[in-house]
Amino acid sequence: MNLVRYIKQSMNDPKSYDHMKTVFWDMGDFLVVKTTFRGKNAFGGLVINAVQAKVDINGNVLEITNTQP
Repeated sequence: MNLVRYIKQSMNDPKSYDHMKTVFWDMGDFLVVKTTFRGKNAFGGLVINAVQAKVDINGNVLEITNTQP
């Protein structure tokens, strides 16, 4: 599963997903990816969130390492 799909599955309103920025660090056997995005919360307000994950070279999520509301 890729990171965007993982994020959308955990959102209150997946259709409101709006990518802002993604950065990554090559760790040799895997990548650390941090993506920042906007989306609607349970009250309908637009909020900014970030998720950091360890992913394999094909972009599959191995582990979510940090989330920031």
